[in-house]
This record gives sequence, C-alpha cells and structure tokens, in this order.
Amino acid sequence: MTARMRHHGVDWDKARDPLLGTFVGRLAQLGVIGGGISMEQYRAAQLYLETLDAWHRATGAPQNFNQPRPEGEGNGDWEAFVRSAKQQYAAMREALADLQVTGRTPAPIAALDVLVVRNVEHWPLVGDLRIALNALKRHFIDGQKKAA
Repeated sequence: MTARMRHHGVDWDKARDPLLGTFVGRLAQLGVIGGGISMEQYRAAQLYLETLDAWHRATGAPQNFNQPRPEGEGNGDWEAFVRSAKQQYAAMREALADLQVTGRTPAPIAALDVLVVRNVEHWPLVGDLRIALNALKRHFIDGQKKAA
C-alpha cells in the first residue's frame, strides 16, 4: 500500500482501491473531467478482457487465464462454452472493425492492446482508448439494454 501511495500520490484510502491496480482503473478513478474515462467505459474494458479471455480458453491459446476451464471438456457444456465464446469474440471484433473503417485508424485497437491487455501506462493513446471503449460500450452495454 505504501508503494501505491508513493507511486501514485494518493492517500491510504485511495491506495486500497482495487482500481488503482491497473492503468485503466486509474483512468476510471480520474473520471472524464479529470482526463480519464467513465465507469461505463471501464466496464466495457472489463467486458473486453473477459471476452478475450474466454476466446483464448475456447481456442486453447496459451494465456494467463483468469478463470478455470469448465469441467468436462467433452460434454455439451464445454461445446456450448466454446461456441458462445467464439460468437461473442467475433461480434466484438466486428464492432471494432467497424470502428477502424469509420475512424480510419488502427490506433484504437492498438490502444486496447497496450493500455487494457498489456496494462502499460502510455498517455498519448488515452484518446484512442476512449474511442475504442465507446465502441465497446455501444456493443456490450447498450446492446444488452436493447435486447432487454
């Protein structure tokens, strides 16, 4: 905790906040007015990581998985998980591909990789991250509201 307090210049209560553990979390703590991101954008970043993680588990890609593999990989539960993970990943990539076409820049995708997946603090990409997270928010959060 003292290292977080010293490194990020926060008091004890803020240092205990789990958001401080990642760069995207620190951006969410800053808020939109402070030059960071909104909590909806932060939630979209978390859903991006969850979808990416599920896709890696479904395809067997070597990653540091956050969740254990579902039991009984030969049964219908595993097959349903794989099918669902691949469909969700494809839909997410399509939303991001649309962003590349309309934005005419690959930088939002790079911002997701550098700032969200790799957790690197690189301030010049924050604007592009906001663009990508807005697209993911429309895909994940606003899309769920429409379906409900």
